[in-house]
Amino acid sequence: MTQHRWLWLTLGHHDAHGRFRIDGVTGPDEYSAIADNNVYTNLMAQNNLQAAAAAVERNPERARELGVDPDEVGAWRDAAKAMFVPYDEALGVHPQAEQFTEHAVWDFARTDPDQYPLMLHFHYFDLYRKQVVKQADLVLALYLRGNAFSPEAKRLRG
Repeated sequence: MTQHRWLWLTLGHHDAHGRFRIDGVTGPDEYSAIADNNVYTNLMAQNNLQAAAAAVERNPERARELGVDPDEVGAWRDAAKAMFVPYDEALGVHPQAEQFTEHAVWDFARTDPDQYPLMLHFHYFDLYRKQVVKQADLVLALYLRGNAFSPEAKRLRG
């Protein structure tokens, strides 16, 4: 099996609860880095794994030519089915990444208008562990993978 077909299976792993986790990644948001289970990343990986398995079904001869075997496809399907997508039960929201809603809240009241964008005025380490985002990972995930969210999760909260 060639390495490029192992991307998600190499980056992720099944935890003790059977969930497929992708730890230590950076999603689209530039104010967050090295997070575990970024919702956007995990949903895109899940979609990619499902699409790859479906492509093998549609093109079995080509898959054989490429050396893709049923065990590999089974591993893709298993990882996709078990993909961990964080959800904060207490707040009733999907956080940007696992534990994101446990980070300290950024003090926007004390942030001067001339201090935006934040990354030009504050050290990245100050930003990475705060509840502040620059790129709307979850909005992008909702747009690209809307089918992965319940109607309740999509509802705007005030």
